[in-house]
Amino acid sequence: MACVVKISQEKIEKIARENPDLTHKFIKQLLVAQQEIGNGDVDTFSFSKK
Repeated sequence: MACVVKISQEKIEKIARENPDLTHKFIKQLLVAQQEIGNGDVDTFSFSKK
């Protein structure tokens, strides 16, 4: 299920200034993932043993 996530440009820019080695795209994806975890929009994943 897709969810709408709002990330402020100011937050992305602040993180980018503090971490110049990270791209804006990566920072945005990271923030979206954190919000999805917080919203419970993720499933548990486990590696299966063969």
